[in-house]
Amino acid sequence: MLNSIEICAGFGGQALGLEMAGFHHVALVEYEKDYCDLLVKNRPHWNVLCEDVKNFSGLLFRGQIDLFAGGVPCPPLFHCREAAWKC
Repeated sequence: MLNSIEICAGFGGQALGLEMAGFHHVALVEYEKDYCDLLVKNRPHWNVLCEDVKNFSGLLFRGQIDLFAGGVPCPPLFHCREAAWKC
């Protein structure tokens, strides 16, 4: 099995796809509490870390990770959508 860490996990769309592709999530990092709560509710076996990615250190997982994934740049796109794509 391949192991992954994902930052900016959002609601978990990319994480779900990676899980379906055979990845085991060692950690999912997400800042927004509502997103974290949803991830934990839908996938209680995922290790969801609800913290700012700027404070996350992957050193604890050194040597265990096959893929480091990121769901960025999600917030700027949401901002653009809310501003009627005037970005």
